[in-house]
Amino acid sequence: MDNKGRVTLPAQLRQQLDLYPGAEIEFLVKEGGEWYLRRADSQPSCRYCGLQVDLVTIGRDTLCRRCAEKYYRALAQKLGLGEVGASGNLNNKKGKLR
Repeated sequence: MDNKGRVTLPAQLRQQLDLYPGAEIEFLVKEGGEWYLRRADSQPSCRYCGLQVDLVTIGRDTLCRRCAEKYYRALAQKLGLGEVGASGNLNNKKGKLR
């Protein structure tokens, strides 16, 4: 990496990924700190685990259903909205969102 944060990819890797000057790439970080890169126009995958099936898009994020459910449950708990039931509904003691 140079002092401007630019990274040079080896020629063999550029050929393997069919990258050309001006091609867009993404650096993705998985849970646990692992990272990988891919062509930006490649098939979408989960932002957290990299899975490429059973995806949902929320805003600009793409998540697999498993990670989306984990995120939803964690968010509900963090916001004090009650527990999330098996059906995905909030089981709030007051019966409504706060």
